[in-house]
Amino acid sequence: SVYKKGVMMFPSQTNFFNYIGQRSFSGNLIGSCTVTSIMRDHEGTLWVGTDNDGIYALNDHTQRAHISPRQGAAPTIFSLFEDSNNNIWFGSYTKGMGKLDRNTLQCTYRTDIKDANGRQVLHVFDIKEDKEKRLWIATLGSGLYCLDLNTNTISFNKEVNEKLSSWLYCVLPTSDNKLLVGSHR
Repeated sequence: SVYKKGVMMFPSQTNFFNYIGQRSFSGNLIGSCTVTSIMRDHEGTLWVGTDNDGIYALNDHTQRAHISPRQGAAPTIFSLFEDSNNNIWFGSYTKGMGKLDRNTLQCTYRTDIKDANGRQVLHVFDIKEDKEKRLWIATLGSGLYCLDLNTNTISFNKEVNEKLSSWLYCVLPTSDNKLLVGSHR
C-alpha cells in the first residue's frame, strides 16, 4: 500500500505499475482515505480496507463496490480475511469484528466477543484461520480470541492471554499447528 493515498500494483514486468486511488490515472476508484488493508479473494476480487471510508471491492474490469459497514461514519478497517468457506471477515478499530455478505454487501458484527468486564471488543487488528477451521483474532487491548467456524463459538484462553500482551498486532497460524503472535511486548 502507499501511505495514506492508495495501492500500487507491481507486476513481474519491469518498469510498469498501476496506481489505484486518489489522483489515479483510471479514475478515483477507492476514495481519498488511507489504505489500511488489502486482500485478494478466491475469485480474484481485490478488497481494500480504508481509514474511515469502509471497504472497496475492485475486480479486473475496474468495476467497484463501496461498502460502508453500519450507519454513520465508516470504521477504520485494519484487516481483511477470507476463510476456508469463502466468507470475508474484517477487523475494525472502532466497531470490532465483522463478516461481509458478498451477495448483499451487508456487514454483520460479532457482538459476542467480550472482554473480561463483559464489554464488546471493538479494536480488532488481525484475523487468520488455522487448519482446524478456527479464526484467531488479535485485538488491541483485549488479547487473543478464537472463533471456531464449526461451532460458531468464541473463546478466550485466559492462560494463554496471561503470557501475552493484551495489545496484539498480528497473528499467524503455522503449518505445524503453532501460533505466531506479534504483540506490544
